[in-house]
Amino acid sequence: MLVKCLEIRDRNTFIPVMCFRPIPENELQRYLLARDGWSCSENEHCVIVIDTHRNRAMHNPYEYPSNGARTLPFAHRYIEQHWHELHDGDVVDVEFILGETTEKKQSERYAEA
Repeated sequence: MLVKCLEIRDRNTFIPVMCFRPIPENELQRYLLARDGWSCSENEHCVIVIDTHRNRAMHNPYEYPSNGARTLPFAHRYIEQHWHELHDGDVVDVEFILGETTEKKQSERYAEA
């Protein structure tokens, strides 16, 4: 499977996530993914976003709880749409994506150095 670790940011928000595209790398993965309902095609655009701190894994950006939270749904859609442009450690800045800021946030890892 294709995996990327990303940093989701928003107003006063930092969420490290692991993201997977369910594209099998071998026959065992293909079998199990297919049994779970995945197409196993290179054309699969779905991304599974795992937020371990909230014990949540989501594959549909439109099924997040509707408690007013915007960060993860917007970030998830962006990750699906820009998968091939993103690399491990990249920042997905929701404020920047929505045009609320003109400059994309830098990773917090630079502030800790």
